[in-house]
Amino acid sequence: MIKIIKNSKIDFALILALCSISILLFSISNDYGISWDEDWHRTSGKRVGVFLGQQIGLFSNLSTDYPNKTDYHGIIFDTICAFGEEIFGLQDSRKIYFMRHKLNVLFYLVGVVFFFYFSKYVFQKKSFAYIATSFYLVHPRLFANGFYNMKDSIVQVYVVIALFFLYKYLKTKKLSSLVFSGIFCGIATTTRIPIVYLAVYFSIFIYFSNYFSLEKKVFNNNKILKHIFIYNFVYLVSLLIFWPVLWKSPIIKFIEIFELTKSYVVDNNQFFMGDYVNSKDVPDIYLPVWILVTTPISFLVFFLVGIISFLRQSLNKINFKTISNAFNLFCFFTPLTAAIIFNSTLYDSWRQFHFIYPFMVMIIMSGFTFILSRLKLILNKEGLRPLLLLVFFTFSSPIYSLVKYHPNQFVYFNNFAGKDPMLNFDGDYWGLSYRQGLEYIAENDNRKKIKISVRNSPGRHNIKILDKKDRDRFEYVENIKESNYYLTNYRWKMKENYHLAKIDMHPVGKEYFSVNLGQMKILGVYKINLND
Repeated sequence: MIKIIKNSKIDFALILALCSISILLFSISNDYGISWDEDWHRTSGKRVGVFLGQQIGLFSNLSTDYPNKTDYHGIIFDTICAFGEEIFGLQDSRKIYFMRHKLNVLFYLVGVVFFFYFSKYVFQKKSFAYIATSFYLVHPRLFANGFYNMKDSIVQVYVVIALFFLYKYLKTKKLSSLVFSGIFCGIATTTRIPIVYLAVYFSIFIYFSNYFSLEKKVFNNNKILKHIFIYNFVYLVSLLIFWPVLWKSPIIKFIEIFELTKSYVVDNNQFFMGDYVNSKDVPDIYLPVWILVTTPISFLVFFLVGIISFLRQSLNKINFKTISNAFNLFCFFTPLTAAIIFNSTLYDSWRQFHFIYPFMVMIIMSGFTFILSRLKLILNKEGLRPLLLLVFFTFSSPIYSLVKYHPNQFVYFNNFAGKDPMLNFDGDYWGLSYRQGLEYIAENDNRKKIKISVRNSPGRHNIKILDKKDRDRFEYVENIKESNYYLTNYRWKMKENYHLAKIDMHPVGKEYFSVNLGQMKILGVYKINLND
């Protein structure tokens, strides 16, 4: 990374900020539970590791079923985690998941750094780059996902790195930057295949941004087309190299995976706007509403103003700035529109589309700068005062929510969702709060063996992140009647049981412990044998 930004002067303020943020994030990384997908990702990484080793003559004594029909996501992060587990000789499951969370947040921090430098290329002002990076970092839900979401937060990083190199190419015209952009765009596509559209939009943006370049150099059509060809060639090679699933029959397998992910069979009910909707047939407003109720309201205001500002500017003249803003708008809205048109299988809010957030931040910043200019006129002041006032208004509430909700920022809702958002929307669909329930039981029940039953699989998986002395005490049983405690995040029972749980009339019994955020009850623990 040092080589990548070697032309930049040493920014001590940035180094101090990055060090402070890194220390903070690493210090709290152990606070999160195990999410729904993490156990699968751990197993997947080991399977891929064995497969890759066998390609170079290693691990001949081991067997692996990789790749199979479920292996259509990228391999890089899971494989790094699997090798990390072996390199450090980790045997204890608690230490293994702590390591995975630290690696997850390390990747996320790399994305933050690249986003800062990307923002500097876009806005040409260090202060605006800091503000844009703050928008990127302090979205409560995405912040939390940066610790444990091993697909969506990771692919978000790949997209940011691809954007950084794209804008570096536009500034320096160095082909090496374009090559790196193609590589990371390819890696991003292996992780979330809908990102294939970015390769097309990047190519179009390269052409028109050069045509409307502010530097007013002579437009060399043949040279630009050659660079676009090289970019797409590198993109396709990257796609092939970093996606072993394609190694045998690339085109056929790519089409097969694209069709699979477009209508992935996850046949379950999502609790949305007070009712159940099937994940295979969600309403058209599913994604827009989830973005609306889980994004800080100040961010949404700037986003709307940013769109209006762009429309006004584009009516006056077309230049690099308007082309760049159009690029961000298209990159943001295209996957959302495609999901609606193709009736894609959707679940767990908008986490599958976190990769569009960097583009959303750029639109938000357009609104921010527009309102800042108007604020300076109203106050009749230049300098820092209007900027600091707007920054305080913008970030005070999201930062307060980050602190208040910790370590449960993943269930952040804004005021648009109502006083108790879980009356209308799924809460802890990741199942991370099970850890808090298990830790409470372990601390307050001194029996050598404690039998538990849980609503869904994260309840079992979170036993693995407890201290070994507590981990060994828990025994999972299927039958609730045979358990001492029943733990639930109410998923798929929101309509039936959550309302009853709110008035302590859950069908299982009396509440023993709960995790509450405001009026939301994201986890309930029920003692089965009240005579214990």
